[in-house]
Amino acid sequence: MQQSLAQYYSDLASPPRSTSTTTFGNPYTTIDNEPRHPTDHAFLREDPTTFPHTHAHPSAHTYAHSSAHPSARTSARTSARDTSPGPPPLPLGLDVDPDRPEPRTDEDLTVKLDCRICYTQPAEIACLPCGHLVMCRWCSEQHCPGLRSDRTVPERKGTQCPACRKVVKKKVRVRYG
Repeated sequence: MQQSLAQYYSDLASPPRSTSTTTFGNPYTTIDNEPRHPTDHAFLREDPTTFPHTHAHPSAHTYAHSSAHPSARTSARTSARDTSPGPPPLPLGLDVDPDRPEPRTDEDLTVKLDCRICYTQPAEIACLPCGHLVMCRWCSEQHCPGLRSDRTVPERKGTQCPACRKVVKKKVRVRYG
């Protein structure tokens, strides 16, 4: 007894008996009009009755809600995920690396922003090009008043950074907060 291919594969073209099917024009909405992400293939999949030769609209998708046993729904979702191309796996976070150093303590993260000259005011002047934030405004004016206009310091030496003793070419006020 020979059957035609359409009769032999007819169960593939029609949804199961206990399934209600709704077709939407927008492939990213569900039966409850809840937006779904385009990669959520658990609920959105191609209409199984649409074959390439039927010239169906490409945006027509099907939402199938099965009233069968919960395990049947789970297997249907699993098979839909297995057959449809899913999103790539999410990358692992940086915290899973076993060679990552231990987190620093609060004491290690505390930065003292006191002026390195008077130790009474917060430091807010950075020396350039070294970038050390070591002076308050008052000490900056005392230590390096105008940089080029200070005739008491030999020109070849220049004003030096209190932290590293490199020649200070410019002062910059740093605002934080």
